[in-house]
Amino acid sequence: MQVRFAVTASLLATLALSASASAQQGVNSTGQSWQAGWTLGTPVNEFWNRASDDGPACNIGYFVEGGYGPCSNEHPGVFASPLGWTNATYLAAAVPNSNTRTTVRFTAGTYQLTFLGQVAGASPARFVGVSSTDGSATLSHTFGAAPETFTFNTDREWEFFLQPYQPLSAGTFYSSDAATRQFAVFANSNGANGDQAGDWLVGAEDNGCEITTVDCPSRSDYDYNDALVRVSTVPEPSSYALMATGLIVLGGAARRRRSSASIA
Repeated sequence: MQVRFAVTASLLATLALSASASAQQGVNSTGQSWQAGWTLGTPVNEFWNRASDDGPACNIGYFVEGGYGPCSNEHPGVFASPLGWTNATYLAAAVPNSNTRTTVRFTAGTYQLTFLGQVAGASPARFVGVSSTDGSATLSHTFGAAPETFTFNTDREWEFFLQPYQPLSAGTFYSSDAATRQFAVFANSNGANGDQAGDWLVGAEDNGCEITTVDCPSRSDYDYNDALVRVSTVPEPSSYALMATGLIVLGGAARRRRSSASIA
């Protein structure tokens, strides 16, 4: 019994160390909070849950929870399946509404990005990608045609960028730019804080106009389906080493326990 307890304690300690090695990876949600209990298809306050011009069930919420589509002008032609996150949370200001400015910054670490696709105005020619937030270009990647996977390690905070459709005078939108409403982010967090959920979906809106103007003749539908990228954390090599150590300890202790039982 004592050996079994020692083995369990050793394994739990190793798992805890392994988890802490990658705990720094996640979303920097300073000034925002993770909202839960959202009602799909009922845009009361949610800034992302607007009626989509691409179809009645085509905003990012349907893609997160299920019941998505059919939607017009999808890229690629065979679109990714909805995620089925029935208890996800989304990042927003304290009172989420159509004027919410959502900033999306991820912390240093190792990540795998899966570019799932685009809908309507954001054709593959309208680029989406990621870069470091400090302008150092230590991280710079632009996606091509979906589906595409990109894995990287960075020691700096990073963000998404998108080439907009409107307004005509605008340049590239960045996810840490609080002056725009270009990105929505969901966490597969089971209703909890999503900062370190390890699995997120980022959706981009390629039209920054809430009302039509001369410079922006087409309003935004704010469905955030114009580029969909799934973000997953990847354990650091040290985490794998700690896990391997725990398994070795577990195996050695089990062998000693069997040897002791044979001698007895």
